[in-house]
Order: sequence, then C-alpha cells, then structure tokens
Amino acid sequence: MTAGSFPGTAGRVGAPVDGKALLDVLGVAVVVIDARGRIVLWSAQTESPFGFLADEALGLYVARVIVDWDHRAEAMRLFGEVLRGGTAWTVTFPVRDKDGSTRRVEFRSMRIPDDLGDLYALGIAADGAVVERSVTEPALSDRLVSQSPIGLAVLDAALRYVVRNSAVTLQRGLLPGVPPELTGLEVAARYHSAHASSEVGGDWYDVIALPGDKTALVVGDVMGGGIDAGATMGRLWTVTCAFANLDLSPGQVLQHLDRITAGLEQYIAACLFVAYHLVRQRCRIANAGHLPPLRSPADGPAELMRLSTGVSLGVVGGTFWTVRVPLRAGDRLVLYTDGTDGLIETRHEAIDERSACLVHLLDEARGPLEETCDRFLRVLRRTGAPDDVALLIARSTG
Repeated sequence: MTAGSFPGTAGRVGAPVDGKALLDVLGVAVVVIDARGRIVLWSAQTESPFGFLADEALGLYVARVIVDWDHRAEAMRLFGEVLRGGTAWTVTFPVRDKDGSTRRVEFRSMRIPDDLGDLYALGIAADGAVVERSVTEPALSDRLVSQSPIGLAVLDAALRYVVRNSAVTLQRGLLPGVPPELTGLEVAARYHSAHASSEVGGDWYDVIALPGDKTALVVGDVMGGGIDAGATMGRLWTVTCAFANLDLSPGQVLQHLDRITAGLEQYIAACLFVAYHLVRQRCRIANAGHLPPLRSPADGPAELMRLSTGVSLGVVGGTFWTVRVPLRAGDRLVLYTDGTDGLIETRHEAIDERSACLVHLLDEARGPLEETCDRFLRVLRRTGAPDDVALLIARSTG
C-alpha cells in the first residue's frame, strides 16, 4: 500500500465537486494504520479533529500521536481486536489535539487487506459534537442523509483498487461482524446472503453498547434490493447508531428514523429497535412494520411476542409505541429480518406454520447461541432463497 494523503473532496470524473458534500458536512477524517500501528494514510479532513497535517503524521505510531497516556491501553486493545479478529467497532473516544487539548471523536474502525495479503486498520472519525448536532438539528440531519455516499475505495498511485471494491463489501463492512463484548448480555448473530450474493441487499442488524449498562439491538430491512437499497440501508444504519447514543426511548428513535426515511425517494423500511437495561432486567421495544421478536424465558416456553406491528418507516408518519418486556438471567430474545422468501415467510407455506416451527426450534435449543443460530438457518433457510436474512439472538446473563 502506498503511503500518502487523500484530497479534500472527490467527485465523478468531469463533474463539479460539491463543497458541501457529506464528508465536508461532518468533517469526516480517514486514517489507515498498518499492522505495527504506524499511520500510512491520513486524509486532509483529518487535520480538523486532530490538528496534524499529513506530513506531520505519516509514519508515526497512531497511539502516540492522538491518544493520551490514560487512554492508550484501551486504544491499543481495540486496535488489536480489529487486526486479530476482524471485529469492527464504533466508539466515542477522547483524543489529543496537536495543541495538547482533548476532544470527543466518534470512531468507526474495521480491518482491510491489500492485494499482497497485508492487514491494515481503516479508521473513519468525526468530531463527536458535530455528530450529535447532525441528529438534533434538522437542517444538518437532512444534509447528512441526502448526501450520504454509497462506498469508499482506496487507490494506489497507479489508480488500482487497494481495498473494501463492491457495494457488497460496503454492506458487510457496516455490519458489526463479531458482536462486541457486553455487560450482562451474550449475543450471537448471522447474516445469510441471498443466492444472488453479488447483489447488495437492504437488511442490517447492529449491537450497540450504551452507557449505564445498556445495550441496543437493532434489525431492519429496506424494501427491495440492489445498490440503491444498500445505500439507503447504510444511511439508516448511520443515523440509528447516532440516535441510539442519545438515550431516547425506542419509540422516539423510530419516530426520528421515520422522518428521515420519508425524505428518501420511494423507499420504505421495517425496523425493530430493542433497548436492554441490565440493572432493571428488562427490554424496551418498538416496532415499525417488522415481524415480532421471539422471547424464551429461562423457566418457561418460548413465544412469539405480541407487539403492535406499527407502520413501516417512511409510509405515513405513524406513531411508534414503546413496550416493556422482562429479560431476566437466562432469558433469550430472537430478532430477525425476513423477505418474501427468507426465514419465516415463504411462497409455499403458511406463515403461522413457519412461525410455530421457529418457536419450537427455540424451545428445543438450550445450548450455545452460536449453535442455535446455525440450527435456525439450517432448518428454516431454503437453499437458493432470493432474500437476505439477518438473525440476532441475545441471552441475559444477569
């Protein structure tokens, strides 16, 4: 990989560059770090949150440049997780400016390989205060959504692609991969691509660690497929992460997502948002046109939860109710996306029969969550099915 810096803006060949594009709106910084922790790529926007020019940062060890001593061990731990296991993580972290001051910066980091098999860590960062304003100020939020890009590529000096070369790669990069370690909650997840795996879909899931021993679990499905559905999915995923960190109720989160989705042309989406509170041993759940989750108490039979379905995001601007459900030690919760021919819905079987089968499988599965995920897909997923499926199972450890 050739070291260098990115230009400040980019556009199509022959097209004018929009100075108010998304990267400029948020001041998004892009940093690439090699396996030894050295900075090998440093975008022009990175000067904004960190204060260093590319010439000053390239070749230096990232932890020594932007992380103060008190947080250096945690930063190196997260960096190691990315390179060792491919775990992508999102975290708001205090960083050190060139002038010695500190500020909150929101990071998204993931592992990327080059054409020689070497591993790098890609970091995308934005000033935490600007990110918060993007979800609380309508004008900035509208610009964030309407100008969101659909991909990111790194090219070497000969204009050859070095990484993250299709929309499918973008979608998989947005998904959390190996779920993060959580307090009081064990999580397993699967993303099963459709038979036509070269076409990006609109399904997504996320596991978001929140302050105060809380965790957000999210599944969603943008109707349709292809690059446009994938781009819309990326937009909703981004703002969902931002809203989740504002300590809103699940119903309020969906209310904001509905407003944003309504501004996107010809797209509707289903979404289920769950906020788990460890100390109170309960979940708050809101639904926007999604199939209901399953709940399996440790001391009782599994059940398909009876929730108000609500309207899909972007349809008519409905109201989304938040319900409270106990989730005590040993209880399990199952969230999943589904299409016309996915996990539950099929073209040839009644949905009630398939739902009953899923409940029965959950009752029988008392082992590790990873095995439960695999069994669900093995029994219910038809070979060659044309829809993607996201599956997320959580168990309270008390």
